[in-house]
Amino acid sequence: MSPLPLVEPPLPLVEERPQAASRDHPVTSAADSLAALPVGTRVVVRYRLHGDTHRATDALGDLVALDAVTCTVATRRGDVEIALADVLLAKPVPPPPAPRPR
Repeated sequence: MSPLPLVEPPLPLVEERPQAASRDHPVTSAADSLAALPVGTRVVVRYRLHGDTHRATDALGDLVALDAVTCTVATRRGDVEIALADVLLAKPVPPPPAPRPR
């Protein structure tokens, strides 16, 4: 019986990928993109988790605070304070849809 081939470990679930720069889209980090948004903007922020089985999670809500080290997103479950060093992706999103009539 021949030995089984070695299987490489799976790739990380989330990783920052280098982007190609162009004249219209210079390369910026996710934290820089977040810092360019005004407070009060509805955003989704994907950030790293530490010491957990999951590697990253998302915070969806309004950007309520931003400084040189952290940002705070007001989600439906409460405020989430995120270190900018842990931000993987960030972008503005449209407002939530209106409730459907019953």
